Amino acid sequence: MKSNSKNIIAITIAASSILLIIGSSGFQDSNAYMCDQSIAVCSQPHKLITGIWDFYAAGNDGFLNITSSKDMDNFVGTLQLSNASGAIQLCPVSQPCNIKGTFDTQTGKINFTSTPSIPTFIADIQNYVGYESFKVSGVDVVQHKLDGIGTVVSPPPVKEFGWEASKSCLVIGPCLGR
Repeated sequence: MKSNSKNIIAITIAASSILLIIGSSGFQDSNAYMCDQSIAVCSQPHKLITGIWDFYAAGNDGFLNITSSKDMDNFVGTLQLSNASGAIQLCPVSQPCNIKGTFDTQTGKINFTSTPSIPTFIADIQNYVGYESFKVSGVDVVQHKLDGIGTVVSPPPVKEFGWEASKSCLVIGPCLGR
């Protein structure tokens, strides 16, 4: 990168990580677009962090455990939910649901399906679609977040609900918590 003076600002816009590089003269960088005199914007690739995420959906706390990820495109894991809503619940801690999904490293879009790990009278299938974002907290912690819409596919009727997952990691080193 060549420039006399510049400020680098990391921001998140529409669930995409953006690095804003503001300088006093034009410059070129292999990770940035060629800019008109003073501003370059480049997008940082998204990364799906494996391990246990804190999870919340439709009144239920729980854990999303992403156990493996092949080339960051496909992943598997489990979903465990508490019974905070008072309803009969699938995916309890004792019998977590299996998840299988995809992740787009360019856009941060995540898509996965949850299915019971034990036989049920009616197959309860839920789809989750969302986006990954992150922000640096202080000088050494990155807070990762997944936010989206979940859909009960089976049994009908189709119902939608919001969901989110979060995980904190050190900038250099392991993720925090579970």
